Amino acid sequence: MSENTKEIILSGAKEIFLEKGFQGARMRDIAERANINKGLLHYYFKSKKILFVAAFKSIAMELFPKLENVIKSRRSFYEKIELIIDIYIELLTGNPKLPSFIFNEINYNKDIFFESILSTGFVPNFTMIKDFINNGIEENKLIKIDPLQFVLNGLSMIIFPFLIQPIVVYFENISGDEYLKLMKMRKKLIVDTLINSLKK
Repeated sequence: MSENTKEIILSGAKEIFLEKGFQGARMRDIAERANINKGLLHYYFKSKKILFVAAFKSIAMELFPKLENVIKSRRSFYEKIELIIDIYIELLTGNPKLPSFIFNEINYNKDIFFESILSTGFVPNFTMIKDFINNGIEENKLIKIDPLQFVLNGLSMIIFPFLIQPIVVYFENISGDEYLKLMKMRKKLIVDTLINSLKK
């Protein structure tokens, strides 16, 4: 299999799936986006489901390994929080439709969605995440909090602004690019808010 052709197909597939979801995407659309014929597309990927899993896996691999490497590193708790926020914001500014795509797929194609996550081999390790937060709180003598609440607070501040992007862009009369710049500026705000919530 030509790796270059495969990457071109996956790039086009990611764009189409993020725009239209699994149900709305057609193999013909993906072939056209990748600038290849439909027969060649089916030669590399026998079905839309196989292509969907492969496309989502490539997105997930941009996130899960990086997060695990940061958590397992010898950096300080504060540095790790900052790097984790940076990884999420960079991923989403590069794929701003990803949050709405994920919520739609969970609601309408849950089995395929979770199969895609499992295929990455980097399933979220909540025990590792909880230990990381609890250890950071203990080592820095911070306020004790349920680690899951801490994670939910962080994800809410990161993901929700991307979900309401069309509303803010419309009423603030700004461009999509300006909004993404705004999201990058949120990094320090999110880090400071999370850390300050743990300080006595």
